[in-house]
Amino acid sequence: MAVVPSNERDVVGPFIFTTQTLAAVFGTAIAGMVANLAGLAETVSAAEIAAAGAWLFGVLIVVPLATCLMAWKALRLTRGQLSRPEE
Repeated sequence: MAVVPSNERDVVGPFIFTTQTLAAVFGTAIAGMVANLAGLAETVSAAEIAAAGAWLFGVLIVVPLATCLMAWKALRLTRGQLSRPEE
């Protein structure tokens, strides 16, 4: 919020909350779909819950790993640009 121009702060504040809410909604929807596909919808035993948990972890770890890789690449690219003097 510190870098947002003062005339746009009324718009940015609610946008942050909306983005967080949408992320929670999509995460919940994906978790529900994976749990159903892993067989949690039919019967509930300890082994099936453990299998669904493993599937959830495996599927939902993809996005954070991809985000970390993209951030790492972005840092490498910007560090190269920041270390060079402008001509």
